[in-house]
Amino acid sequence: MSFSELKKYRREVYIITDENVADLWLGEISDNLNVCRKGVFVLRTGDSNKNFENLEKILYTMFSKGFSREMTVIALGGGAVMDIAGFAASIYKHGIRELIFIPTTLLACVDAAFGGKNGINLKEGKNLVGTFREADKVIINEKFLATLSEREIKSGMAEVLKYGLIRDKRLLEKDICVADMISMSVDNKRYFVNADFEDKGNRKILNFGHTFAHAIEKMYAYKYISHGEAVGFGMILACTIGEKLGITEPELANKVSEMLLERGLPAYIEFKPDKLIEAIKADKKSTGDGVELILLREIGLPEIVEVDYIKLEKTLWEVHGEIT
Repeated sequence: MSFSELKKYRREVYIITDENVADLWLGEISDNLNVCRKGVFVLRTGDSNKNFENLEKILYTMFSKGFSREMTVIALGGGAVMDIAGFAASIYKHGIRELIFIPTTLLACVDAAFGGKNGINLKEGKNLVGTFREADKVIINEKFLATLSEREIKSGMAEVLKYGLIRDKRLLEKDICVADMISMSVDNKRYFVNADFEDKGNRKILNFGHTFAHAIEKMYAYKYISHGEAVGFGMILACTIGEKLGITEPELANKVSEMLLERGLPAYIEFKPDKLIEAIKADKKSTGDGVELILLREIGLPEIVEVDYIKLEKTLWEVHGEIT
């Protein structure tokens, strides 16, 4: 789908975006719409704004402006915008007619725009409330990426590297053009999603590095550390713990560290093992006495492993002492 096709829309359209993206792109998208009813909700930028308070505001404005179930919701922005917009679209009047994603970050292009997971954060942790609602259409245009900071581009590279480590070694190469990087990443995500849409089996492999990443993001109050930076270090932690448990081949954590540094991402983020465990216990992948981790036996050979919290915390303290 292209921007020009938006001009054909005549029904109700509600755009959800954030402050940064609104300043750059909202006018162009809105000007392409000639619809019977139009609304806009602008979030403050940042993952911490993906919360119940803003979800309620979005739903209230939909109701107050008289939007019906036949409406279209357009999410214009990065992962946080798509998560909350997808959630709102899935529950407003038991689900609206059409959801369109227009990702404006590399991370959203290769991950958040596809797969159907959406949701919001609670004070207890990230993405703890949500539904499954796949976007009906996704519009990807590389011109959005030209306005990103270098840090935002690097953040998206962490997710690309993840696909390379769990399945597609081509994505470990450093000279892939952006179009191929996005296309290959989406294909790899769809490989898991198509086989396990509701995340009850092998789709969990896509969480490689994310259990630790979400805990780190929570520790830093969803500020200061980007999602991609947290995912990168989460993958290092997963490999290091896998080595300690005798599951992961030796030196893989060092190899992942080198890959991250080559892409300008940090190979270490300060953390406290007890605080990390506390955050992980609230994670949706927690099983009660332990948590399901995605560990690599080797590159391209991931495994879902349940690790009890006593063993995990002990191992984290060992790791913390070695890498600080």
